[in-house]
Amino acid sequence: MSLENEPEPVGRYSSVAEAFEKNPWMFKFVSALCDLYGAPSTASECSSPRERMLYAWSTASCISAIERYRVLWIGGFEQYDVKLLAISFAEAYAELTGEQVIPSLREEFFQTKKAATA
Repeated sequence: MSLENEPEPVGRYSSVAEAFEKNPWMFKFVSALCDLYGAPSTASECSSPRERMLYAWSTASCISAIERYRVLWIGGFEQYDVKLLAISFAEAYAELTGEQVIPSLREEFFQTKKAATA
């Protein structure tokens, strides 16, 4: 019996987040979703604090969406082409929720504390 907010296992991994960190297929799936939205898809692509923040926001948003709507992809775990699955997942997610997998990040998040209080 699991708690409602407790992550469910993904294969041999305890959660989607762990699978993202340790499984090449899951990393590529999240990266494909980031690519689809024009966000940095790997940390190595980030050359500025703004890009690193966008990467963190994007991957966290993807992991959250993937965790909540696992029924849309779990049957293809480690099997389906991640680029095709990313498109299918994003379309189904938008249809079901009325939202994008990676919501827009408001400009205020990029302001420094000093600039925001000036």
